[in-house]
Amino acid sequence: MDRVGGFVSPVPTADEPANPPMAAIGASGTHFRTAPVLVSASFAHPDVDAGARAVLSIPEDKLAAALGDLHARPAELVVISTCLRHELYAVGIDHERLRAIAGEMAGGVADLDLLPDPVELYGRESVIHLFRVAAGLQSPVVGEHEVLGQVRRAHTAAQRAGTLGPVLDQIFREAIRTGREVRDMLPAPDHGSVAAIAADHVLDTEPGRLVLVGAGQMANAVADHLDGSSWEVVRVTHRPDRVNGAALGLDALADELVGADVRVAAVTSPRE
Repeated sequence: MDRVGGFVSPVPTADEPANPPMAAIGASGTHFRTAPVLVSASFAHPDVDAGARAVLSIPEDKLAAALGDLHARPAELVVISTCLRHELYAVGIDHERLRAIAGEMAGGVADLDLLPDPVELYGRESVIHLFRVAAGLQSPVVGEHEVLGQVRRAHTAAQRAGTLGPVLDQIFREAIRTGREVRDMLPAPDHGSVAAIAADHVLDTEPGRLVLVGAGQMANAVADHLDGSSWEVVRVTHRPDRVNGAALGLDALADELVGADVRVAAVTSPRE
């Protein structure tokens, strides 16, 4: 392995196999190697469209329960599920089994062929991909910071569900550490997230009435970005109790959309 700055390039040395079962080096220089096979499946933007991602998506507050309810859990499994990506990382199973788990967590997809094709990675490639995700390098807004918190919460959900084993625990901890170091090294992006981009476009127009549909993180980020502006923001969701401040139920959506100057939908799944 060749060290470049604070990181290590994934180039095998003469005495190291080109494709070991799993090998990676994080920002702290920690070297991971283990016999069990690490596999990952990524259903993410732009490779998988928004409709397919919505079918697979699991709200963060339900992720630990969904992991715990699996009929045949692998030895280790962590799932990152956001509006832009649904990714599964597992140890000791193959990609076919990982696709079956994705289908089960999506509510039981009987025909796995109905699932979109994920980007399937193995071993070191899976680790490098996770590090890039945590650093915001796989995001539409390169360097955005929200994804680091999403990776951290995925790690916590697996821990609560009992699917976080020693291999994935160490890898995710190092990915989070690497993400923090990259965040500190790089200048902040012009727009902190996709939600911020949407809100900034709104702020560039004449103030009016905006209907914001959703109660998740992305909707909250849009609302926070518009807080204090001249825009009148009306929240609509089927979970009004989860919103800080006033919100309307979905039965009011049709009437609210008619009178809106701008409409923003920020939902994580069809269950929203």
